[in-house]
Amino acid sequence: MTSTTTQLLTEAIDLHRTGALERAEKVYREMLRVDPSQPDALHLLGVLALQSGDCESAVGYIQRAIVANGDAAEFHNNLAAAYRGAGRLDKAVESHKRALTLQPECAEIHNNLANTLREQGNLDEARTHYLRAIAINPLLTVARNNLDGNPRDSEDSTERRRIDLPASRTLPVDGEVAPGGPAATADADDLTGSQTDTTIQTVLHVGCGHAHPELLHQRFRGREWRELRLDIDPNTKPDVIASLTDMHAVDTASVDAVWSSHNIEHLFAHEVPLALGEFHRVLKPGGFVLITLPDLQQIAQLVVADKLEEVAYVSPAGPIRPLDCLFGLAPAIAQGNEFMAHRTGFTATTLQHHVAGAGFVDLTVWTTPLALWCEATKH
Repeated sequence: MTSTTTQLLTEAIDLHRTGALERAEKVYREMLRVDPSQPDALHLLGVLALQSGDCESAVGYIQRAIVANGDAAEFHNNLAAAYRGAGRLDKAVESHKRALTLQPECAEIHNNLANTLREQGNLDEARTHYLRAIAINPLLTVARNNLDGNPRDSEDSTERRRIDLPASRTLPVDGEVAPGGPAATADADDLTGSQTDTTIQTVLHVGCGHAHPELLHQRFRGREWRELRLDIDPNTKPDVIASLTDMHAVDTASVDAVWSSHNIEHLFAHEVPLALGEFHRVLKPGGFVLITLPDLQQIAQLVVADKLEEVAYVSPAGPIRPLDCLFGLAPAIAQGNEFMAHRTGFTATTLQHHVAGAGFVDLTVWTTPLALWCEATKH
């Protein structure tokens, strides 16, 4: 890598870190004008495409990065994320397996591959990779939880519908990308046949932040979903101004889903049951909650490795360090947004315990690098 390219890459990551995604993209493209096959620029443009929900473009960029540098396991793992987001599960499995040939002792890749195989319906092979992940890293308890929840022994068992994307990586370490897309509702002219307004489902997006298409999970992007935005900060201009612990402005049993992305950790520990209880209250019977937040168990491994302030992954808010995962996004807090501070944290076991304690059933807990995910249903 030339000094010019290194300088541009540093500049782009700094812009990414501050949330200036459009400017970061311009610098990545400038890197490609200097060197059209520069793999880091291609890879990070793929990350940006994933963040915007454009999975097909992400596939294209990351494939080009792999042509330039086919020995980077993270490139293949991210290509799997892009394929999975595009619904191309066979290709996602192939890319995960290629990543494993380059990094065979990575428990997280084995777990991610198992999740994709399970979604594909290949339960026996999924079980093999869950077991391998556990053998490599016995501390990766989420792999054991996924294994225990694998319905391979029951022909009548069906897994709840979900989309959970594996992590996208930046240059040094695994990270999470959960691409979203624009909240969409059906216009009157689009409703045909037996479709009526009653087919539109409502997702309550709690702790929504400023309106941005990247912040709504991909599964809620379709015309069958309407986003209801809730946040404690009036500056974000939400539909409902409320805290997670007191959402009385939202009627009981009035929404079909609750989407909570990286906000429960901003509560004090004693407030977590209140928030989860509110999620349960506002859901209709049969509705579900989808939660993601930092995985302290994985983050602790980076702390032990003395990587506290290294960039761990790139999120829609910019590059994230383990320090940010523990205590909150430092640039946002420095700008006076104290809502971004973290006051509690979770492992797979404690997250499952709290969600079950709130009355949810059919729990599934899984992981992407540095992040926990949970889906559960209101009976």
